[in-house]
Amino acid sequence: MELNLTLAQSLGLSLVLGFVIGLQREMSYFYRKGDAMFTGARSFAIISLLGFFASYLKDQYMALSVTLFVLFGILLISSYVIRALRREKSGTTTEFAAIATFIVGGLTQEQMYVFATFTTVLLIAILELRTRVSRFKDKVKKKEVQSMLLFLLITFVVLPILPSKPIDPYGIINPYTIWLMVVLISGLSFIGYICARLVGASRGMLMAGFFGGFFSSTATTISFSKKVDREGKTAKQLAAAIAIACTTMYFRVVILTAVIDMDIARQLAVPYTLATIGGYIYIYYLYSNAKKVKIDVDLVFKNPLEMKEALKFGLLFGLVFGATSILQDWAGNYGTYISSLFSGLTDVDAITLSLSQLYSDEGLALHAAVIGIVIATFANSLTKLGISFVTGNAILGRYMSVAFAIPLAIIIVTLAVQNWLF
Repeated sequence: MELNLTLAQSLGLSLVLGFVIGLQREMSYFYRKGDAMFTGARSFAIISLLGFFASYLKDQYMALSVTLFVLFGILLISSYVIRALRREKSGTTTEFAAIATFIVGGLTQEQMYVFATFTTVLLIAILELRTRVSRFKDKVKKKEVQSMLLFLLITFVVLPILPSKPIDPYGIINPYTIWLMVVLISGLSFIGYICARLVGASRGMLMAGFFGGFFSSTATTISFSKKVDREGKTAKQLAAAIAIACTTMYFRVVILTAVIDMDIARQLAVPYTLATIGGYIYIYYLYSNAKKVKIDVDLVFKNPLEMKEALKFGLLFGLVFGATSILQDWAGNYGTYISSLFSGLTDVDAITLSLSQLYSDEGLALHAAVIGIVIATFANSLTKLGISFVTGNAILGRYMSVAFAIPLAIIIVTLAVQNWLF
């Protein structure tokens, strides 16, 4: 009785999962074509059932199991040939989905219920991506696809062959470490770049600012500051978009440090997370009280995966890392803080990675690395505040002063309390 109940459960789940997959295919075809498709929910349920019985019969009736598999293959090929002869414009997605459904049926017979259900959910999610993939294909340029291929090249071909030891007399320049940082920053920035491109300002200023912050909060600040009007009617709205990009930078810093060394990430996680929350609260206040005006903002960002951009960051990281190492040897922690201040004025990523790597190499104390990253964060915020005043205007600058003051004050207070407690 127990065996029969288990078999019934497996059989029922097989039918349900197959039916759900087929329903997705049928509804997708209906909304696109306005008509029912040849292979629908019932057909997919039967396909899953075939997979179930093919798996169930394989031990005692292998010939019958193989026959079911062959019949399924013949039906699948026949369906494709018939549609091809009718000159129906359709790809092979449904055929591959049918093969996956056949496998799902076999998984349920093996009582791999969780895996079968997970596979079904994943399959439906992939099938639902069709429209989004089409939009992505329309928006992403050929040059950006080439950039993704370049990223794979510099990650899996160039990086492994570089020497992983210093090549200079001072023991500072490590080609492998420098290129690893290039890969890390290029990959993270490219994700933000693609998201900002796909979303754009058309989906909302805040959304564009958020993804722009993962790419480059400085570039986002420049782009949005240029659009502020003299009367300041759009200042609150633009300030909210700039602020969300700059506030998102704190998450970016924590992510970068976590990749290199978790000790620094743990020290920064609480203050930077609270700073982000505080910043977002002010952003909500700004945006909810802003007069909504349609603003056409062209997010002109440089592709971070272009070889020129990758080499520029590699050179910048090498210079910052070398300068910080030398200053640390000459002036101790004060040298580190000076390097953090001047490096942070232009870029916070290079100094963040440099300090994290120096700590990881045991060339820098933990508290010095953390303080250096915080100093760089302050310096970078001052740069973006200056951009808001100069590229924008005084009204935008005043809003941004508060947007920077709140999270930075939270960082200082939280770090002080954290050091006092621990």
